[in-house]
Amino acid sequence: MGLRRLELLVQERCRPGTLTFQEALQLFHRLLAAKNRAPPILLFNKLFTAFVRMKNSNNYYATIFSLFDCLTETPRFARSLPDVFTYTILMGYCTQMNQPTLGFIYFGRFIKAGLRADAFICNALLKALCSENRIHDAVNLMLNKMHKLACIPNVVPYSIIIDALCKKGEINKAFRLLDQMLLEGLVPDVIIYSSLILGLHVRGEIRRAEEVMQQMVSRGRHPDVVTYGTLINGLCKNGEIEKAEELLHVMSSQGFQPNVVTYTTLIDGFCKKGLLDKAVEKLQCMVSTGIKPDVVTYCKQGRTKDAVKLFDLMVRKGVKPDVVSYGILLLGKVNEAMCVLSRMKQEGVKPDFAASSPLVELLLNMGRVDDAKDLMDWTSTENDD
Repeated sequence: MGLRRLELLVQERCRPGTLTFQEALQLFHRLLAAKNRAPPILLFNKLFTAFVRMKNSNNYYATIFSLFDCLTETPRFARSLPDVFTYTILMGYCTQMNQPTLGFIYFGRFIKAGLRADAFICNALLKALCSENRIHDAVNLMLNKMHKLACIPNVVPYSIIIDALCKKGEINKAFRLLDQMLLEGLVPDVIIYSSLILGLHVRGEIRRAEEVMQQMVSRGRHPDVVTYGTLINGLCKNGEIEKAEELLHVMSSQGFQPNVVTYTTLIDGFCKKGLLDKAVEKLQCMVSTGIKPDVVTYCKQGRTKDAVKLFDLMVRKGVKPDVVSYGILLLGKVNEAMCVLSRMKQEGVKPDFAASSPLVELLLNMGRVDDAKDLMDWTSTENDD
């Protein structure tokens, strides 16, 4: 096959993201074996991108790095020598593998190769530094060294560092960096605001999170589903379920469809307050919009009575409960759990050992040996199927 046809094949196969590791490896070696003229580095970069995006790509790291070495150690491939994008892909992969130190090594090789840094590789380096909790070094790189490399920081590097600070709980430092960003004339994006709102929510500073949301809107940045969901979750955990519901209406009026996580949070909040009718109302609203609830949602808090009632409604709405949901329900009161087992038989769902063993133990302790034996027989029948 000629190089031109090989180029088209690589571009075509990489586009849908359906390449297997072996197929990508085969294409890589065919590019290396190309005669007459070397393939452009762009094609190798496409394959490297495909490699690192593959499921379980961490299992192939040794092969991926050895392929990179093939490019740097083959003299006839001057046209195929790694460029800034190749190094950026590899450094991002190192961070993805939780091996930022290895990413620093590749950055050293990048500098040694005499290549000129750009915003992409600087961002990859910032992510590596932040993943190793070297946030001070990341800030120093962004505010002092990127300018020397002729890379003027835009919103992206600020976003990387602010997110890292929020996750580390250093929310005040994150806000100082936000102020610095505004002084530079940059407008924070939704990602930055979402990081700040989530960071405040984790600290329980829901009022401040609401203020950030208002600032966000006043600066022309509109919240997305994740931003709304984060604040709704925070309000529910803070016991402010009415405010959370109000925010859900605002979210819907802005054209955003609440997802299963947002509905789950609200339903859980209503159940905790004993407002089962409101929980059912939200469940009906959820189902009417075409979102099928996760049945585990209603059982996980150990509120068995509420869970059983909601469970009945779900069955009527056509939501099939699974074994995990029943297993969680079994951790409630024994008599109610036995009722659930009866419903399981009607629905054709059998418990596994992990789901049934807590109830078997309880039944034995109560002297209900026959019930325990029946349950054990039922479980073993399932395991034999």
